[in-house]
Amino acid sequence: MSELHKDNNGTAPEIHWLYRRATIPKLWLAGSALLALTIVLDFKVDLHAHFGFADWISFNAFYGFFSCVLMVLFAKGLALFVKRPDDYYSIEEPSSSGSAAADAASDEAVR
Repeated sequence: MSELHKDNNGTAPEIHWLYRRATIPKLWLAGSALLALTIVLDFKVDLHAHFGFADWISFNAFYGFFSCVLMVLFAKGLALFVKRPDDYYSIEEPSSSGSAAADAASDEAVR
């Protein structure tokens, strides 16, 4: 193991429990069980909906899922407008004159 991956006492640091391979299936199982529980509780709990469609079976679960999907799609669309090139910070600064013609003339004068 390289020196970069060792802690102060020279041993490999312990991997956080969320990153262990054995934990990932357990997290999926817990998430799926929680989702199933919310759908089962939807039949038992009266939510006093203000609108008719809010009384549909599992409306809140679908609403939350599709809201997340729409947020991701919106973010991807927004990235098309605000994304910068990968070399954005390594591009040369423009000259102080602000004019390409003036820059070319000053380059000729220097030569």
